[in-house]
Amino acid sequence: MMKVNGSIIILLITIFVFGLGHVGNAQDRNPSSNPNIPTNPNDPNYPRDPIKGPQTIIPPPKNEIVIPRPDRQPVNDPTFPDNQPPNVPNNPNNPGRGPSTPDRVDPTVPLNPVADPIVPILPQPRPDPKPEIPTVPEVPEPKPDIPRNPVVDHDDPNIPRPDEQIPTIPDLPKDPSLIQPDMDTEFLTAPVFKDETPEVLVSDLNNYVPKQVLVLMSGTTGKQQDIDSLSQSYNVSNIDSTLLSSINATMVLFEIPDNRGVIDVSRVLAADSRTLAAQPNFYFEGLSEESVQYGVSKIKADSAHGISTGKGIRVAVIDTGIDHNHKAMENKILIKSDFVDTDSAEFDVHGTSIAGIIASSSIENGITGVAPDVKIIAARACWKDLSNKAKTLCSSDTLAKAIDYAILNKAQIINLSLGGPKDNILSLLIRKADNAGIVIVAAAGNGGPSGEPVYPAALTEVIAVSATDSNDKLYESSTRGAYIDMAAPGVEILSPAPGNSWQVVSGTSMAAAHVTGTIALILQENPELSPFQIKALLGSTSLDLGEKGKDKEFGEGRIDALSALHQLNSGL
Repeated sequence: MMKVNGSIIILLITIFVFGLGHVGNAQDRNPSSNPNIPTNPNDPNYPRDPIKGPQTIIPPPKNEIVIPRPDRQPVNDPTFPDNQPPNVPNNPNNPGRGPSTPDRVDPTVPLNPVADPIVPILPQPRPDPKPEIPTVPEVPEPKPDIPRNPVVDHDDPNIPRPDEQIPTIPDLPKDPSLIQPDMDTEFLTAPVFKDETPEVLVSDLNNYVPKQVLVLMSGTTGKQQDIDSLSQSYNVSNIDSTLLSSINATMVLFEIPDNRGVIDVSRVLAADSRTLAAQPNFYFEGLSEESVQYGVSKIKADSAHGISTGKGIRVAVIDTGIDHNHKAMENKILIKSDFVDTDSAEFDVHGTSIAGIIASSSIENGITGVAPDVKIIAARACWKDLSNKAKTLCSSDTLAKAIDYAILNKAQIINLSLGGPKDNILSLLIRKADNAGIVIVAAAGNGGPSGEPVYPAALTEVIAVSATDSNDKLYESSTRGAYIDMAAPGVEILSPAPGNSWQVVSGTSMAAAHVTGTIALILQENPELSPFQIKALLGSTSLDLGEKGKDKEFGEGRIDALSALHQLNSGL
């Protein structure tokens, strides 16, 4: 029994010793446990399995798997690229780390736009559908109200009502040959320099309404505050304000309550930035004298009636009141307005005579006007001087209102048988009318050989007319000057007078009326002619009188209505 046990003990000891040897051999076979043994299995000195032979290598331990690669250098070779530390760019926001890449977004590491030029495409949220915006209906702009003067007489059954809405008159292109460098005229619309007191142009220091100043302001709306401010600033009273829609302006009439001069106050108001112009309220006079109708036959208008009678042409007569009840003026007045006195039914010789010369119908005495089928726009802007019954007066403000009224009512001709000093506001309105294709005719003046040029006749846009008698001699009181365009009969002219009467009158006013009627005959034949073309046609067909060619007394000569129509229809 003891032997058996001893044998078992010996056997156990032998197994233990043998196991320790294998453990040592196993440690020797582990390349990582012995630094002197190569760790690369491809190395010839790498340990081989003693049982299976030198061709079989001892497998590495399970915790260190090495895949043999014949193309690599030994792992311990420091020159081998795989053994170099990776070249990782430094992230300044997180030292030791490379910048984030699109496929590895680190919220703690901001993208570097230089190192990471490719911006990751992140899923975009789907936009919310746009809300429907309700459609706001367009509000039409209000049509500008064309001012209707309250004094227009629509109650008279013999006077047809005007158009309810008169369209704006388009500006016609100006003929370049309208420039007349030889005309010694001066337009009064030069800019006012606000850094100095402007000069108020006055040709007659006594020829204006005492204590009144006329101011022109730009625009036709929202001016009341400026008007009140001007009144307070310059101690002047607002008498009247009128919209001049044809030139988009407001005209204000101020009265001076103290002894300051009209010229001085005008200069101060003209320098104010809120005003376009300031001036005295000038006087103008009707240019006629009381003194048998030969004028129509003298200019051959009666012979021309077989061609034209001026049918349908609108002629504005801006003058005194016209007796529209006169038999010779029956159905001649298209519309009338009084810009002087709303309570007065005054008719005057002057206005009735001018309208009669232009448009009267043949009655029992055989007298007829130059263009008996025209329609008259009667605008009363003048009145009889109470101190001199033979004298007719007008003023800047009433004339401005009347011209504006004529433009708005589509006049084709404006007759101004009156004259006075230079006037800024009237010049603006006349230029507007000319640009709209309206022909303006004015009396040249009754100042005689030494008379000064009369306005508006001296403006280049206006046809200035001097007067002749039945023998084609110049009317002795007719004003001379380079501004005279042509002549017409104006001495001892028989014409209608108020109360169905007739009267003989003389003056350049009557001469202007003959030219106005002749132009109406021409416009019936060709209403597209410009004011310049009409002036040229009349001048080229006139009878040359006085010095050869154009002169300071007769202009181009005495008009001939029949010759003008023949030349127009022949196309010459």
